Amino acid sequence: MDENKQTVEIIRYIRHEWLNQAQLLKSNLALGRLEDVDRLIDDMVMKARNEGRLTNLNAVKLAAFLLTYNSRSDSLRIDLDVTGPVHDLSHLDNWLVKVVSHVLECYRKALSYDEEERVLVSIQTEPALAVEFDWQGQGVSIDTFSHLLDAAAKREPLLLEGERVIRADEIWLTVPCKKE
Repeated sequence: MDENKQTVEIIRYIRHEWLNQAQLLKSNLALGRLEDVDRLIDDMVMKARNEGRLTNLNAVKLAAFLLTYNSRSDSLRIDLDVTGPVHDLSHLDNWLVKVVSHVLECYRKALSYDEEERVLVSIQTEPALAVEFDWQGQGVSIDTFSHLLDAAAKREPLLLEGERVIRADEIWLTVPCKKE
């Protein structure tokens, strides 16, 4: 797909997401559900703040990959959390994209249902730089995920160096970031 068409597709997706949020706000206001309106607004503000923190890390390729991921994936959606002070991660940009894409591909290929699943991707800048992935539910094959993660770790050994919990209803892992 050429760059202009891709840009238009991304803008179309973002507009669609914002219109969905506006419709939810309008519906909840009409029904007098002010607590739900407050929650929706808080969620929208938190999402925008996390996206802003991500772009401030100067990992342009990682930011582009994560901010457009949901527009490219039909079955796996990500939520984003960025914590800690801002650091310049431009020197780790290519490596971070490779690691995040490897792990998300493991989740995507291990999906056992056609239903949408969500993974929380957290980037922590302190106490040590790390990327954390957290999925909870029933729609991922644990055996397939473990096999795929082990295969990906042959290409990127740091995938096995962090903490991980893999059980029937949860897959959580932390990937420590390499020093350069």
